[in-house]
Amino acid sequence: MSFPQYLIRGGDITNFDGSGGECIYGKTFADENFNNKHSKSGTLSMTNFGPNTNNSQFFITYIGLPFFDDTYVVLGEISSGMDVIHAIMNQGSATGRPKTDIITVECGTINEN
Repeated sequence: MSFPQYLIRGGDITNFDGSGGECIYGKTFADENFNNKHSKSGTLSMTNFGPNTNNSQFFITYIGLPFFDDTYVVLGEISSGMDVIHAIMNQGSATGRPKTDIITVECGTINEN
C-alpha cells in the first residue's frame, strides 16, 4: 500500500491485502518499546492492529509522523535507497492501492511445516 506523501506499507504475507500477516513467533508478537520516534522521512516501523499485535507488516514514512509515536514500534531508519522509496511513493493513491504492481523480490520466507 502506498499513501502519497505519508507512507508505504507492506508485509502482509498471508492475505496480500493489508489484513493479514504472521511472523516467526506465530500470528503476532508483543510491542518492544516506544523509545524511538517517527520524526523523519525513512522511519521503518511495525504495523499493528492494536497493542501487542505486531506481525510481518511494516511501513516506511515519507515524512515525520509524530502522531504514530507510542502506537507503532520504530525498528530503524532507511540509510540508503530513499530514491526507491520515492519511486514507490509516486505510484501511490488516496486509497492506498498502487497505480501499478510493486513487487518485493529476494526476501525471506516462512516455511509451512
